[in-house]
Amino acid sequence: MATFVLVHGAFRGGWAWDQLVPLLTSAGHTVIAPTLTGCEPHSDQVGTAIGLGEWIADVASAIDSQDESVVLVAHSQAGLVC
Repeated sequence: MATFVLVHGAFRGGWAWDQLVPLLTSAGHTVIAPTLTGCEPHSDQVGTAIGLGEWIADVASAIDSQDESVVLVAHSQAGLVC
């Protein structure tokens, strides 16, 4: 089966994929849906200089944590990140 890395769009977090994750996992896939830096609810990083560089590093880390190729899915603003 495949490993999916699901990257959320603006003003969202990994929870944006909460309805899709169970469908993919029940089909036997591995799913990683990280919340990008500064996008956590009640983040103490709000207002700090966080941008594409940090988010690219987050996605690269999620991909690098896998031993095989992944299916990368980007929603909305995540298209800039990925």
